[in-house]
Amino acid sequence: MIESSNDPGVIAQAVASGVADVAGVARLSPGAGIEAATYFAGGKTVGVVVRQDQVRVHIVLSQLPIAQVTERVREVVQRVLEALGAEHPVEVVVEDLEVEQLPTIPHSFALPPQPRGGR
Repeated sequence: MIESSNDPGVIAQAVASGVADVAGVARLSPGAGIEAATYFAGGKTVGVVVRQDQVRVHIVLSQLPIAQVTERVREVVQRVLEALGAEHPVEVVVEDLEVEQLPTIPHSFALPPQPRGGR
């Protein structure tokens, strides 16, 4: 059983561990620009930002549709937070897609060629 905690480092590590097992998540992401991370004595957890008013998770996807994967992530994070007794609103930020891991679109779904020229 997870022990209750309001420590941002403990929360970030537990969230990262839970998100790692979500189907469709390739990895956590440091974000663009300023690093998305939670810093604590002895280290940091990249891709999870724990604030007093919210937990933000930055991810790279390996599966579509985006909405289904992000909802699974949100549900897992909420369960982790509940187990820690540290409930916060959860924001999921999709930073990128692992295109090489996504399925290819069959030719039958490709758009038809557009006519050229006049009427």
